[in-house]
Amino acid sequence: MTKFSLLFIVCAINVGYAHADGTISTKKTSQAASVSSTDASRCTSDPCANTPTGEDQYVIDAREAAAYNKKVLEAGTDQQRWNQFRLYSDSKDPNRLKVPMILAIGLEMKLDPKKGDISIEKSGQKQVFKIDDAVGSGANTCPKYSVRILDALSTYAMIEKSCSISEYVPGKYHMGVDYYLYDMQTATLRSVWEGSSTEKVSPFPRPKPAPQVKKISNGYQLDWSATDPSNKQDGKINIHTKYVREKDHQTGKTELVCTDLTAAKGEEHGGACEGGILPLILNQMAQTQ
Repeated sequence: MTKFSLLFIVCAINVGYAHADGTISTKKTSQAASVSSTDASRCTSDPCANTPTGEDQYVIDAREAAAYNKKVLEAGTDQQRWNQFRLYSDSKDPNRLKVPMILAIGLEMKLDPKKGDISIEKSGQKQVFKIDDAVGSGANTCPKYSVRILDALSTYAMIEKSCSISEYVPGKYHMGVDYYLYDMQTATLRSVWEGSSTEKVSPFPRPKPAPQVKKISNGYQLDWSATDPSNKQDGKINIHTKYVREKDHQTGKTELVCTDLTAAKGEEHGGACEGGILPLILNQMAQTQ
Protein backbone atom coordinates (compact mmCIF):
# COMPACT_ATOMS: atom_id res chain seq x y z
CA MET A 1 0.00 0.00 0.00
CA THR A 2 2.77 2.38 0.86
CA LYS A 3 6.53 2.30 1.19
CA PHE A 4 6.17 2.40 4.94
CA SER A 5 6.36 -0.67 7.12
CA LEU A 6 3.91 -2.28 9.48
CA LEU A 7 3.87 0.87 11.61
CA PHE A 8 1.63 2.51 9.08
CA ILE A 9 -0.09 -0.49 7.59
CA VAL A 10 -1.79 -1.06 10.93
CA CYS A 11 -3.05 2.52 10.84
CA ALA A 12 -6.07 1.61 8.72
CA ILE A 13 -8.86 3.05 10.81
CA ASN A 14 -12.21 1.72 11.87
CA VAL A 15 -14.26 4.87 12.19
CA GLY A 16 -16.59 4.34 9.23
CA TYR A 17 -14.48 5.23 6.19
CA ALA A 18 -11.78 3.96 3.88
CA HIS A 19 -8.17 2.98 4.52
CA ALA A 20 -5.76 5.69 5.53
CA ASP A 21 -3.08 6.30 2.96
CA GLY A 22 -0.43 6.16 5.68
CA THR A 23 1.88 8.80 4.26
CA ILE A 24 -0.15 11.54 5.90
CA SER A 25 -0.06 9.96 9.34
CA THR A 26 3.67 10.50 9.79
CA LYS A 27 3.22 13.84 11.52
CA LYS A 28 2.64 12.22 14.90
CA THR A 29 4.88 9.22 14.32
CA SER A 30 7.87 10.64 12.48
CA GLN A 31 10.26 9.67 15.24
CA ALA A 32 8.99 6.11 15.31
CA ALA A 33 9.13 5.91 11.52
CA SER A 34 12.91 5.67 11.70
CA VAL A 35 12.59 2.41 13.64
CA SER A 36 11.80 -0.80 11.80
CA SER A 37 8.53 -2.58 12.60
CA THR A 38 10.47 -5.51 14.06
CA ASP A 39 12.54 -3.33 16.38
CA ALA A 40 9.58 -1.19 17.41
CA SER A 41 7.57 -4.22 18.52
CA ARG A 42 10.42 -5.93 20.35
CA CYS A 43 10.48 -5.34 24.09
CA THR A 44 12.76 -6.83 26.69
CA SER A 45 10.06 -6.93 29.35
CA ASP A 46 6.32 -7.08 29.87
CA PRO A 47 5.13 -4.40 30.25
CA CYS A 48 7.45 -2.85 27.71
CA ALA A 49 10.26 -0.88 29.35
CA ASN A 50 11.03 1.02 26.14
CA THR A 51 7.90 3.22 26.26
CA PRO A 52 6.34 5.41 28.97
CA THR A 53 3.03 3.49 28.90
CA GLY A 54 4.52 -0.01 28.83
CA GLU A 55 2.91 -0.71 25.46
CA ASP A 56 4.69 -1.90 22.33
CA GLN A 57 5.64 1.06 20.14
CA TYR A 58 3.57 -0.10 17.16
CA VAL A 59 0.44 -0.13 19.39
CA ILE A 60 1.08 3.49 20.37
CA ASP A 61 1.74 4.46 16.74
CA ALA A 62 -1.46 2.78 15.57
CA ARG A 63 -3.56 4.51 18.24
CA GLU A 64 -2.10 7.94 17.49
CA ALA A 65 -2.54 7.50 13.75
CA ALA A 66 -6.13 6.32 14.20
CA ALA A 67 -6.86 9.38 16.34
CA TYR A 68 -5.31 11.62 13.69
CA ASN A 69 -7.35 9.99 10.91
CA LYS A 70 -10.56 10.29 12.93
CA LYS A 71 -9.84 13.99 13.44
CA VAL A 72 -9.34 14.46 9.68
CA LEU A 73 -12.64 12.73 8.95
CA GLU A 74 -14.61 14.72 11.47
CA ALA A 75 -12.95 18.14 11.43
CA GLY A 76 -10.56 18.25 8.48
CA THR A 77 -11.09 19.85 5.10
CA ASP A 78 -12.31 17.90 2.09
CA GLN A 79 -8.82 18.22 0.58
CA GLN A 80 -7.28 16.64 3.69
CA ARG A 81 -9.68 13.71 3.41
CA TRP A 82 -8.88 13.22 -0.28
CA ASN A 83 -5.17 13.20 0.53
CA GLN A 84 -5.58 10.86 3.47
CA PHE A 85 -7.91 8.12 2.32
CA ARG A 86 -7.92 5.61 -0.52
CA LEU A 87 -10.34 2.85 -1.44
CA TYR A 88 -8.57 -0.50 -1.90
CA SER A 89 -9.99 -3.28 -4.04
CA ASP A 90 -8.91 -5.93 -1.53
CA SER A 91 -10.79 -4.33 1.38
CA LYS A 92 -13.35 -6.62 2.99
CA ASP A 93 -15.07 -4.14 5.28
CA PRO A 94 -17.74 -2.15 3.35
CA ASN A 95 -17.13 0.82 5.65
CA ARG A 96 -13.62 1.02 4.22
CA LEU A 97 -14.89 1.11 0.67
CA LYS A 98 -16.31 4.62 0.86
CA VAL A 99 -14.85 8.08 1.34
CA PRO A 100 -16.46 11.54 1.66
CA MET A 101 -16.21 13.59 -1.51
CA ILE A 102 -17.94 16.73 -0.21
CA LEU A 103 -18.76 16.11 3.44
CA ALA A 104 -21.01 19.17 3.90
CA ILE A 105 -23.59 17.85 1.41
CA GLY A 106 -23.15 14.14 2.16
CA LEU A 107 -21.61 13.35 -1.23
CA GLU A 108 -19.58 10.12 -1.11
CA MET A 109 -17.53 7.95 -3.43
CA LYS A 110 -17.91 4.18 -2.99
CA LEU A 111 -16.11 1.20 -4.51
CA ASP A 112 -17.66 -2.22 -5.05
CA PRO A 113 -14.71 -4.46 -6.03
CA LYS A 114 -16.95 -7.54 -6.18
CA LYS A 115 -18.62 -5.97 -9.22
CA GLY A 116 -15.83 -3.64 -10.33
CA ASP A 117 -18.15 -0.65 -9.88
CA ILE A 118 -17.56 2.84 -8.50
CA SER A 119 -20.42 5.05 -7.39
CA ILE A 120 -20.83 8.71 -6.48
CA GLU A 121 -23.89 9.27 -4.36
CA LYS A 122 -25.80 11.23 -1.75
CA SER A 123 -29.35 11.04 -0.43
CA GLY A 124 -31.74 10.36 -3.32
CA GLN A 125 -28.99 10.41 -5.94
CA LYS A 126 -26.60 7.76 -7.24
CA GLN A 127 -24.44 7.34 -10.33
CA VAL A 128 -22.60 4.05 -10.84
CA PHE A 129 -19.83 3.32 -13.37
CA LYS A 130 -17.87 0.20 -14.34
CA ILE A 131 -14.24 0.95 -13.40
CA ASP A 132 -12.73 -2.55 -13.61
CA ASP A 133 -13.47 -6.24 -13.90
CA ALA A 134 -14.91 -7.94 -10.87
CA VAL A 135 -12.24 -9.07 -8.41
CA GLY A 136 -11.14 -12.63 -9.18
CA SER A 137 -12.57 -12.64 -12.72
CA GLY A 138 -9.77 -14.39 -14.58
CA ALA A 139 -6.66 -12.82 -16.13
CA ASN A 140 -7.25 -9.26 -15.02
CA THR A 141 -4.10 -7.18 -15.58
CA CYS A 142 -5.03 -5.07 -12.53
CA PRO A 143 -6.12 -7.52 -9.81
CA LYS A 144 -5.33 -5.09 -7.00
CA TYR A 145 -5.93 -1.38 -7.26
CA SER A 146 -6.78 1.70 -5.23
CA VAL A 147 -8.99 4.69 -5.99
CA ARG A 148 -8.74 8.19 -4.56
CA ILE A 149 -10.11 11.69 -5.13
CA LEU A 150 -7.69 14.36 -6.33
CA ASP A 151 -10.09 17.29 -6.62
CA ALA A 152 -13.85 17.76 -6.42
CA LEU A 153 -16.77 20.13 -6.13
CA SER A 154 -20.41 19.21 -5.75
CA THR A 155 -20.78 18.49 -9.50
CA TYR A 156 -17.43 17.17 -10.70
CA ALA A 157 -14.26 15.38 -9.61
CA MET A 158 -10.83 14.27 -10.74
CA ILE A 159 -10.28 10.65 -9.69
CA GLU A 160 -7.11 8.54 -9.70
CA LYS A 161 -6.97 4.76 -10.01
CA SER A 162 -3.62 3.09 -9.24
CA CYS A 163 -2.73 -0.52 -10.05
CA SER A 164 0.07 -2.02 -7.99
CA ILE A 165 2.66 -4.22 -9.70
CA SER A 166 1.21 -7.67 -10.37
CA GLU A 167 2.12 -10.81 -12.28
CA TYR A 168 -1.34 -11.31 -13.74
CA VAL A 169 -0.22 -14.36 -15.75
CA PRO A 170 3.13 -16.18 -15.43
CA GLY A 171 5.93 -13.95 -16.68
CA LYS A 172 3.71 -10.96 -17.52
CA TYR A 173 3.64 -7.90 -15.27
CA HIS A 174 1.57 -4.76 -15.13
CA MET A 175 1.31 -1.60 -13.05
CA GLY A 176 -0.38 1.61 -13.96
CA VAL A 177 -2.32 4.72 -13.15
CA ASP A 178 -5.47 6.20 -14.71
CA TYR A 179 -7.04 9.63 -14.26
CA TYR A 180 -10.75 10.15 -14.74
CA LEU A 181 -12.85 13.28 -15.08
CA TYR A 182 -16.31 12.94 -13.53
CA ASP A 183 -19.19 15.19 -14.56
CA MET A 184 -22.45 14.79 -12.66
CA GLN A 185 -24.68 16.66 -15.13
CA THR A 186 -23.93 14.33 -18.05
CA ALA A 187 -23.39 11.25 -15.83
CA THR A 188 -19.93 10.83 -17.36
CA LEU A 189 -16.71 9.32 -16.04
CA ARG A 190 -14.09 9.47 -18.76
CA SER A 191 -10.37 8.77 -18.88
CA VAL A 192 -8.21 11.86 -19.41
CA TRP A 193 -4.83 10.11 -19.18
CA GLU A 194 -3.40 6.69 -18.46
CA GLY A 195 0.10 5.35 -17.96
CA SER A 196 1.43 1.85 -17.44
CA SER A 197 4.55 -0.26 -17.31
CA THR A 198 5.10 -3.94 -18.07
CA GLU A 199 8.56 -4.06 -16.51
CA LYS A 200 8.93 -5.89 -13.22
CA VAL A 201 11.39 -3.30 -11.95
CA SER A 202 10.42 0.18 -13.06
CA PRO A 203 9.46 3.51 -11.49
CA PHE A 204 5.74 3.72 -10.88
CA PRO A 205 4.20 5.60 -13.82
CA ARG A 206 2.44 8.21 -11.68
CA PRO A 207 3.27 11.57 -13.27
CA LYS A 208 4.18 14.70 -11.37
CA PRO A 209 2.20 16.83 -10.91
CA ALA A 210 -1.15 15.05 -11.15
CA PRO A 211 -3.62 16.52 -13.66
CA GLN A 212 -5.89 19.35 -12.58
CA VAL A 213 -8.89 20.70 -14.46
CA LYS A 214 -10.43 24.12 -14.32
CA LYS A 215 -14.11 24.85 -14.81
CA ILE A 216 -15.03 26.83 -17.91
CA SER A 217 -18.36 27.83 -19.40
CA ASN A 218 -20.41 24.65 -19.83
CA GLY A 219 -17.50 22.33 -19.10
CA TYR A 220 -13.83 21.97 -18.20
CA GLN A 221 -10.35 22.55 -19.56
CA LEU A 222 -7.17 20.60 -18.89
CA ASP A 223 -3.82 22.31 -19.46
CA TRP A 224 -1.35 19.84 -18.07
CA SER A 225 2.41 19.55 -18.25
CA ALA A 226 4.03 16.81 -16.20
CA THR A 227 6.86 14.28 -16.01
CA ASP A 228 6.30 10.54 -16.34
CA PRO A 229 9.05 8.79 -14.32
CA SER A 230 8.53 5.46 -16.08
CA ASN A 231 9.02 6.82 -19.60
CA LYS A 232 12.76 6.55 -20.23
CA GLN A 233 12.70 7.99 -23.75
CA ASP A 234 10.40 10.96 -23.39
CA GLY A 235 9.07 11.53 -19.90
CA LYS A 236 7.35 14.83 -20.75
CA ILE A 237 3.55 15.07 -20.86
CA ASN A 238 1.77 18.03 -22.42
CA ILE A 239 -2.00 17.88 -22.75
CA HIS A 240 -4.38 20.70 -23.66
CA THR A 241 -7.96 19.52 -23.89
CA LYS A 242 -11.44 20.95 -23.48
CA TYR A 243 -14.53 19.06 -22.32
CA VAL A 244 -17.86 20.73 -23.14
CA ARG A 245 -21.43 19.54 -22.67
CA GLU A 246 -23.16 19.16 -26.01
CA LYS A 247 -26.51 17.70 -26.93
CA ASP A 248 -26.56 14.81 -29.38
CA HIS A 249 -29.34 15.68 -31.83
CA GLN A 250 -29.95 12.02 -32.69
CA THR A 251 -30.29 10.66 -29.17
CA GLY A 252 -31.26 13.88 -27.37
CA LYS A 253 -28.71 13.05 -24.68
CA THR A 254 -26.28 15.66 -23.40
CA GLU A 255 -22.71 14.36 -23.59
CA LEU A 256 -19.29 15.54 -22.43
CA VAL A 257 -17.43 16.10 -25.70
CA CYS A 258 -13.64 16.36 -25.77
CA THR A 259 -11.58 18.60 -28.05
CA ASP A 260 -7.80 18.32 -28.34
CA LEU A 261 -6.72 21.96 -28.54
CA THR A 262 -3.35 21.05 -30.07
CA ALA A 263 -4.67 18.85 -32.88
CA ALA A 264 -5.07 19.86 -36.51
CA LYS A 265 -8.52 20.75 -37.82
CA GLY A 266 -10.53 17.60 -38.37
CA GLU A 267 -8.43 15.61 -35.93
CA GLU A 268 -9.33 17.47 -32.73
CA HIS A 269 -11.48 14.65 -31.36
CA GLY A 270 -8.62 12.15 -31.56
CA GLY A 271 -5.19 12.31 -29.99
CA ALA A 272 -5.50 13.33 -26.35
CA CYS A 273 -9.27 12.78 -26.54
CA GLU A 274 -9.01 9.05 -27.19
CA GLY A 275 -9.46 8.13 -23.52
CA GLY A 276 -12.46 5.88 -23.04
CA ILE A 277 -15.75 6.71 -21.35
CA LEU A 278 -16.53 4.28 -18.55
CA PRO A 279 -19.84 2.39 -18.88
CA LEU A 280 -22.70 3.97 -16.92
CA ILE A 281 -24.48 1.30 -14.87
CA LEU A 282 -27.03 3.44 -13.00
CA ASN A 283 -28.10 7.08 -13.10
CA GLN A 284 -30.49 7.79 -10.26
CA MET A 285 -30.93 11.53 -9.74
CA ALA A 286 -32.79 13.35 -6.98
CA GLN A 287 -36.31 14.47 -7.93
CA THR A 288 -35.43 18.09 -7.20
CA GLN A 289 -32.87 18.16 -10.02
